[in-house]
Amino acid sequence: MEANEQENEKKAWDVWLSKYPHMDEKTFVSFEDFYKNKKEHKKAVKQTDEEVIAYAEKIRLSLKHSK
Repeated sequence: MEANEQENEKKAWDVWLSKYPHMDEKTFVSFEDFYKNKKEHKKAVKQTDEEVIAYAEKIRLSLKHSK
């Protein structure tokens, strides 16, 4: 496992650990499922810098016009 992936897994573990005390029988998610879901979501959300900037600009303009 490469260092970056180890760091991502550690961060995911910390997040999962903070959620664990609030889980019950109905809401429990194993760490493996939690981490797998997080990795899949991260792949699906990748955007270029230009896409992020364009989206932020749209938000900025919509806020400006709503005042």
